[in-house]
Amino acid sequence: RPMERSRLLGLLLNIWYGEAFDLKEGQWSPEKGRPFIESDGQSLFLPAVMADNDEAVLSVLHAAGHMVYGSYDKEDVLQILEEADVDPPAADQPISLLPVFARYGVDALRFKLIFDVVEDLRIDFLIAQRVPNHMRRMLRAAEAQGVPPEPAADYYRYAMRTLQFALGRDSGLPATACDLLRRMLAVEATIMDAFRIASALYETTDLPSIEVPES
Repeated sequence: RPMERSRLLGLLLNIWYGEAFDLKEGQWSPEKGRPFIESDGQSLFLPAVMADNDEAVLSVLHAAGHMVYGSYDKEDVLQILEEADVDPPAADQPISLLPVFARYGVDALRFKLIFDVVEDLRIDFLIAQRVPNHMRRMLRAAEAQGVPPEPAADYYRYAMRTLQFALGRDSGLPATACDLLRRMLAVEATIMDAFRIASALYETTDLPSIEVPES
């Protein structure tokens, strides 16, 4: 129960990142599937339950890493909107990448998932510069959890392969993908770089399209 351990989780975040984070109770419920931590760029929202302590620690480190390393950086997100030829929101509206994903039409979810994998790799690499064995622990946790049903399985395996690649192991990824992903393994890489790499992988990978269920 992460909220019951929020003081400990907050202490760990302060130790590794040198700053305090606002931890709040999230709106996750069992019908939403596997518990996950959400963020609006200002706070971390913890689900009612998680599988175990290790998953909770890894999850808060990862989610906080997105805040620390620029996934919500306003200027970078505006730059992505400009590069994607998407009009910026009005001054009183929140900034979001959803209009960028929407430009891919029926492939919007496919591109978003590829982008998420690339941006997560960037974040986990940067976290690993502070937190020893972070990527190894992430990979072990992913392997222990098991691959979900198709079509999510293809993206789950791909994400694990990116971690294997980052750890210098045989990932099974094509050489072209490795050349692109290698650019994410640099401390100077930004979310803008993740967008450009995701755009290139979108054109070259055989990851399947995923239909969005009708509401």
